[in-house]
Amino acid sequence: MKCIKNILTAILAGGTVTAVGPTITLADDPFTPKQILASTDDDFGFGASLATYGDYLIAGQHWDTAGGEKAGSVSLLQRVVSDADALRPWTWSPMATLLPTAEETWSHSWFGSALDMHGSTVVVGAPRWDLGVAPGDVPTELVDCGGAWIFDADAAANAQGTVLPVAQLTISGLQIRDYFGSAVAIDGDIAVVGAWGHDIDPLANDNTGAAFVFERQTDSTWLHTATLSPPTPQAGGRFGMAIAIDGDHIVVGAPWAFDYSGNVHTFDRVNGQWQWAQQINNPGTSHARFGSALALDAGDGQGEGQGGVLIGAPGDSTAGPQAGHAWGFKGLESGGYQATPEYDILPSWAQAWDEIGASVELMDFDNQEDEGHTGSDGGVVLLIGAPSAANGAGRVDVMSISEGYPEWAGSFTPASGSVTRFGHAVSIDIAGLPEWGDQSLVRIFISAPGNGAVGLGEVEVFEFVSGAGDGDCDGDGVWDFLVLDEHDCDGDGWYDACQVAYGTGFDCDGNGVVDSCELNGSTDCDGNGVLDACEPDFDGDGTIDACDDDVDGDGYANTLDAFPWNAAEWFDTDNDGIGDNADDDDDGDGVQDGCDSDQTPGIDCDLNGVLDVCELHPAVDCNLNGVLDSCELNATTDCNDDGVLDSCQLNGQTDCNGNGTLDECETGWSDCDEDGITDLCQIQSNPSLDCNDDAVLDSCQEIASVGDPSWSTERYFGDFDLIGLIVLF
Repeated sequence: MKCIKNILTAILAGGTVTAVGPTITLADDPFTPKQILASTDDDFGFGASLATYGDYLIAGQHWDTAGGEKAGSVSLLQRVVSDADALRPWTWSPMATLLPTAEETWSHSWFGSALDMHGSTVVVGAPRWDLGVAPGDVPTELVDCGGAWIFDADAAANAQGTVLPVAQLTISGLQIRDYFGSAVAIDGDIAVVGAWGHDIDPLANDNTGAAFVFERQTDSTWLHTATLSPPTPQAGGRFGMAIAIDGDHIVVGAPWAFDYSGNVHTFDRVNGQWQWAQQINNPGTSHARFGSALALDAGDGQGEGQGGVLIGAPGDSTAGPQAGHAWGFKGLESGGYQATPEYDILPSWAQAWDEIGASVELMDFDNQEDEGHTGSDGGVVLLIGAPSAANGAGRVDVMSISEGYPEWAGSFTPASGSVTRFGHAVSIDIAGLPEWGDQSLVRIFISAPGNGAVGLGEVEVFEFVSGAGDGDCDGDGVWDFLVLDEHDCDGDGWYDACQVAYGTGFDCDGNGVVDSCELNGSTDCDGNGVLDACEPDFDGDGTIDACDDDVDGDGYANTLDAFPWNAAEWFDTDNDGIGDNADDDDDGDGVQDGCDSDQTPGIDCDLNGVLDVCELHPAVDCNLNGVLDSCELNATTDCNDDGVLDSCQLNGQTDCNGNGTLDECETGWSDCDEDGITDLCQIQSNPSLDCNDDAVLDSCQEIASVGDPSWSTERYFGDFDLIGLIVLF
């Protein structure tokens, strides 16, 4: 997006902004007005005050006779889009007239000599309003008390084209010649009204001045909540002659203080209460009327965004009697403003009676999004009016401040030689051009209300388009707006090429077609207004996740998939948060899947849930045949029923005859000494253990005398025939 900085760079270089090609050309001389708004009546002072916000402009004509001589009125104008002018497809057109009352007259009130607006809320002052006076009656004791009113710019005008106030701002105790409404300012729900003639001592007519703060309540009424005055009021100072507000900060000028030298006072809202903060003194000559004009941007309160205040002194004599001067005071990070000016603004052409600084305006384009405006880049732009320059014709100088360095950008001068006091009032704003997509319109309004009865009064309009393509998004050499009907596929009032150029917000798939024109059931399956091509498709199967029954494409429906966003997992048998494919114990039974008979096919002869192959080792497979011993035990394999396979017990002592059967399991074998080795095996290995070769260990036989009563053949020879023994011997 192009920014205001780029435009100002072109201005500084003396260049032009050319936005279209061969069929329609727009050579934008930045100092040539795009439109001149003129009054049709002499001596009305059209443009005595100006304010703009968004597509609204309000212009005061404080000498309008609609309500009597010099009663005053305010014209409400609006930017109206049309294709009547191919070079500039819009115009600023009168929409209504703002009047303070439906009564017949309010003569000499100067209604509209001060005004301001924020959003659609307008505040208008009439400093010479006669309080409590019946129509047509002007008792001198109540003359010039002043008045102020609130209007809604969005309100419909009546049959007469008039919009009446929604509220009147009032305070108690207004006195003659208080000039309440001589200056007004508004920001959001806070309005400030100056009364430079307000007296500390009403009998002394000291013109000390005051400013009054009003706040909009939840029921849309306005309540007087604070009265502002300097800590040391200066008689004759005319405090409240100029006012500016931005957020929680107010600045008020007292240009006649100290014998017309002037000063400015700042106020901050702390915990809901307005408090005096600082006095900024005149850095120029005596009689400078420092504080006659004010412009404030409080910034964002951080780093480079401290903002500042621009102060005009039209009576300063540095360059000659009442040549004028202006200064910029930068905001401090700790709060408040510099005691000495950061910027000394005095054009080289300045000369006596120019009244430089009679009007001032500033805009920090880096802070406009916070103000609800269209955002942009490019630093600060300053406007300094000199309505008496050039023998009363007037001029307005433009300063650009980027990265802290001020540069003179040029001067605006009246388009017609017949007007006077050009620069009496100035106003600047930036707003979006929705009909042109990603673009903004910087607009500067400068009034030439005339001097006395000379001239009709006019307002000149200067505009700069800022944005992609400067009105020709597709670069076809034709204003986009002029072919909107042909190239607005979704009928939203935005030129398609502008939306596409704006970025992914309008053409997310980058195919050159506005997304909203492609939406249908097949391109937006979930009906959320976003093309499927621009929404996530996890498995890349061409179906967006919001409409895909199997988001990860693993073959398992999302409703059955424990891990729908992981194509490598689908089940979690033991619900431990680890997918079965990565989990080495799917069922959580403490047995790894490779050895778990529930998870892996194989033999589990002992039915203990663990595959035999995972249990095999010599302690449980003594014969190393690959079968658990516990699964081979039976009467045949464990003849002695000792829980150990016989084959694993066979050795020369347990199977002395080597027949593969444990000796203890064979018939006729004994172990008389109960030492775990059969008698026969002991005798075979050591014949001396059976000296009489009777197949009985000698240790199991007792030698006794025949006369011993315990002796018997059965005891020593067993049960055999004694006669046969005798025969044997």
